[in-house]
Amino acid sequence: MTKIYTILIAMLFPAIANAVDIAKDFGAWVVIKSNDNLDLIAVTVNDSGNFIGFRCYSSSKNCIHVLSANTNCTDGAKYPILINSDYSSMSMDAVCGKNGNGHELYLTKYDDIHDLLQKGNNIGFAIPMESGQFKVVRFSLSGSEKAMDYVEQKTAEVKTGETYL
Repeated sequence: MTKIYTILIAMLFPAIANAVDIAKDFGAWVVIKSNDNLDLIAVTVNDSGNFIGFRCYSSSKNCIHVLSANTNCTDGAKYPILINSDYSSMSMDAVCGKNGNGHELYLTKYDDIHDLLQKGNNIGFAIPMESGQFKVVRFSLSGSEKAMDYVEQKTAEVKTGETYL
């Protein structure tokens, strides 16, 4: 199963296409290295090939939450999304970013989404589409808390300019 995740991640996340070296498995989540070995990413992929990830940058020690739902959006534009889990629900704006030939949504309420991703068993995102309908994507949260904690801990330990080996 891990090999399937790795292949899907490499196909769907061009910025880390060379990062097929899995650092650690955590349930439905895996931790991988960025292609430059400078950053770690905790990520899970659903059956439709969509993913949600948590990336920490070793240079700035900042982390972001990224949702890829195979949707098109305008780079830099804000989009409202609805989030629901068996723990809680919320709405927030997401900012569109281009990644290779695709788009990702950067989730803007860092503390709120981080807390939600660490609790419960499953999470779903409803994204409004131009057609007036919603696209809904769901993910397992099994292992998410440990995966994100691992990424934060390892990022805090690495010195600026060093790489993850």
